[in-house]
Amino acid sequence: MISAIALSALLATAPPQATARSNSAFDVTLPDVQTAPAPNIHLEHFEYAFSGDPHANAVDYDEMIRLEVAIKKAAASTLARSGSQFGIRASYALSTDQPAAFRMQVAGDAQAETSHIKEFYGKASALKAFHCKSGNVVVTFDYRISPVIAGHH
Repeated sequence: MISAIALSALLATAPPQATARSNSAFDVTLPDVQTAPAPNIHLEHFEYAFSGDPHANAVDYDEMIRLEVAIKKAAASTLARSGSQFGIRASYALSTDQPAAFRMQVAGDAQAETSHIKEFYGKASALKAFHCKSGNVVVTFDYRISPVIAGHH
């Protein structure tokens, strides 16, 4: 059974605030300045879910934010030149002792972006050195990518 806790990080340096969202996942809210790795890329949704006791301290919040920073760099370096509008859902399954397992889904008209998407996949799937404190945690990032606006490369 998936348990839920919500995290609201109001400031990058502020301690996380937990607020329940549902019975299965927790939203992570970042300051607006942290949700756009490039002018045409926006982090629409950031959440985590874990199995086990809802009161267990399975999530390492610092580790989760390190993962967010790392995937944001991968998105900025590979998708900022996009000419199409599409979405990417990137998910990481974290455990205590195994490398992070990466999965990706693409939505929308992304045919023209195959090379950018493959490049993003390569960088994002290489992010393996992330773990949780106990059990299993799935961290999901939903990005919306828009066509790059001239002069914003």
